[in-house]
Amino acid sequence: MTELTEEQMQQAASWMVRYQETYEMVGEFMWHFAMLEDDLNNLVEQMMGLETINGAILINHLDIAKKVNLAICGMQLQPINQQAAIKDLNKIFGINDDRKIVAHCLFGPTKEGGAVEFHRTTTNKKLSLDLVVWTKDDFKAKFEKMTALRKSLVDLTNTVKIVQSELFSTWLEGNPPGGSVPLND
Repeated sequence: MTELTEEQMQQAASWMVRYQETYEMVGEFMWHFAMLEDDLNNLVEQMMGLETINGAILINHLDIAKKVNLAICGMQLQPINQQAAIKDLNKIFGINDDRKIVAHCLFGPTKEGGAVEFHRTTTNKKLSLDLVVWTKDDFKAKFEKMTALRKSLVDLTNTVKIVQSELFSTWLEGNPPGGSVPLND
């Protein structure tokens, strides 16, 4: 077995530090995203009037885009600043695009350290191979954005109410389930 030189051991130690730093940044991103998604789940459950276990069963069958779209639809029935709420909810789509990079791309530290490089392959009618690099500051900005959105989601969850839409009630009265065919003939 060949022994490593002092220089080789130092290089290996340096790479190990860079990999550890990379794993910490990626892991923290995924933690922030999981917390954001949990807050979104709570909002949708609250809007739909779902008990915790029923909400968990339903929510776990939906991807993040469907959850956001449900929340956006539900916001339209709320007596609050809908535009601001919907604007915040739409920001989750961009964060989810970032999550797809973190979760699905091969990654590692940059040679210099302090940043993560993601090797992204996309195949939307054309093959594209991209190198996406996020620095510590990029990660920090993404963490701060998710933290701010989490606060917004928690505030919305504490504000929203289950609303029976007058429009829907009026429509339902004129269009009962089963159509307009009388049940008792």
